[in-house]
Amino acid sequence: MSAIADVIGWKFNHQAGMSTVNGVITSFPGGIPTQADQDTWTAEYNLYLAKKNRNAEVNALRAAKLKAGVSFKLKTFDATEVSVGTIAAKYERLKRESAATADWTSIDNTMNTFTLADFLVLTNALSTYGDLCFRTARTHKNTLNALITPAEVKAYDITKNWPSNLY
Repeated sequence: MSAIADVIGWKFNHQAGMSTVNGVITSFPGGIPTQADQDTWTAEYNLYLAKKNRNAEVNALRAAKLKAGVSFKLKTFDATEVSVGTIAAKYERLKRESAATADWTSIDNTMNTFTLADFLVLTNALSTYGDLCFRTARTHKNTLNALITPAEVKAYDITKNWPSNLY
């Protein structure tokens, strides 16, 4: 159960018409809250916290999937935004220089020699995987935010429908 002070503080920030003087709440829309009001607000606050926590779990899962990377040519490559940007820039440089091959480091810290065509495929795979992870996370968050009880939020399976990392 949430402390009523936390609930009222949260409600103050989420309901129009609330006002304070010197940090003391002086106006509640509809008058001083009844116990029923407080119970309703507590339920709303608990739902808000459940969604906030589960959305954070979705963010952490998305980050872990990106960090775990993409499997390409039997090696795994970091799919975080920094890595995707770095390999895309390297691909563009290689293309400008008409390089036949170049090295790229996999997650296990080994060097892998790729053709320009391989770099393009890996760049696209990393970018596509990252985009699909962000879209999947957004779908999970939208679903969580549409649920109406903390129990539903807690029961919702955020581990389903993530993209394959095999390319």
